[in-house]
Amino acid sequence: MNESAAKSAPPVYVSWGAFLSFINRLRDTGVPHRIDRSLMGNQSGSLISALIAGLKALNLIDDSQRPTETMKQLVAATDEERQPIYKEMFEQAYSFVHSDQEFHLATATTAQLSQKFREQSMSGSTVTKGIAFFLMLAKMAGVKVSPYLKAPPAPRTNGK
Repeated sequence: MNESAAKSAPPVYVSWGAFLSFINRLRDTGVPHRIDRSLMGNQSGSLISALIAGLKALNLIDDSQRPTETMKQLVAATDEERQPIYKEMFEQAYSFVHSDQEFHLATATTAQLSQKFREQSMSGSTVTKGIAFFLMLAKMAGVKVSPYLKAPPAPRTNGK
């Protein structure tokens, strides 16, 4: 993915479970020519939107929603073979973390990581969801992260 495309795509904020379930379903059925809403059955509109945006941010689909080679490799790979693919996805999707000389993933705090996500135009519970996905992808990619990093609690609302 080119750098301008990476900057325009927000970080992934779909749940890891929804993402992995979708990828594994494609493993069972095959990768179609285009990834669109019709593949996602009766999922909620917000989940479908988050999943499609996440697939774009991870360079798994292009702007025309066609699967990339990375998507095809990820779907075809066994669970054990996915780690290097996850690592490549992690490095590309989170270049905003890696490019900052003042931010050190091995020693960062949750507040520092939250700030990095807010700088990507995320706010509220989307930051929490984005960090949860980030941490799970890092784990699956074998990327060492600070022991201080945890998904922040969801922001409180007044119930209205």
